Amino acid sequence: MARKAFFAALLATLFTICGGLVATSPAEARADIYRYWTYFQVTDGEFVTSTKGVGATVPADGSIEAYRFAAPADFTKPNLPRADLGELTFDTICEHVDAADGKKRVAVIIDYGVPEDAEGGAEPPAPTAACAQADEKATGLQVLSAVAKTRAEEGLLCAIEGYPAAGCSVLVEQATPADPADPVEFELAGHEGDHHEDGGASTDASAEESDEGSNVPLLAAIGAVVLAIIVGGVLLSRRNKTAA
Repeated sequence: MARKAFFAALLATLFTICGGLVATSPAEARADIYRYWTYFQVTDGEFVTSTKGVGATVPADGSIEAYRFAAPADFTKPNLPRADLGELTFDTICEHVDAADGKKRVAVIIDYGVPEDAEGGAEPPAPTAACAQADEKATGLQVLSAVAKTRAEEGLLCAIEGYPAAGCSVLVEQATPADPADPVEFELAGHEGDHHEDGGASTDASAEESDEGSNVPLLAAIGAVVLAIIVGGVLLSRRNKTAA
């Protein structure tokens, strides 16, 4: 009887501890606000948060990929790119890029966000849209790298064209303001040899072109995990490390 009482008390203690963790951890995670790049696909004329990371997704020919830099108040409801998808279509973005054998064309929309999210008074670059022509098996990261220079850390996309200049998923005090009712204007990048900051052409992509290729196995391993959950887990882990 004494042994049964001991195990009953032990189980009660464990349930109490676990219950406390379940009740407090998600709430604490939602209390923190981070700014980061969110990855989207366009489906049926709407932005949809990607269910995979940029290194695990293989966009189809004729598809539209999109990115938005922001500090969402709720990471499960990220700020959307401020684009009018009625005007910014695959045809308008890729009309000057001819189809080629063994290659695919993917429209890429990049929204660098609002000044409130910029660090140290930096001005966000103008929103842009470009057409990537890449190998048929190119991942989302390789497609993006065909039209812009990228930086990634720990499986997360940290910067596009050097923005932001440093850091990755940085903790901030305030969330990004609500988006304006009207979409903003996007610059259509040239379609004949767009250039990276280092001067290299960026109209074609392969596995060797991305200096973040080492992140692909990690992203592939997490497969179909929803991107919002991935980001939430990383943010919670960083917060716990900071608190420790």
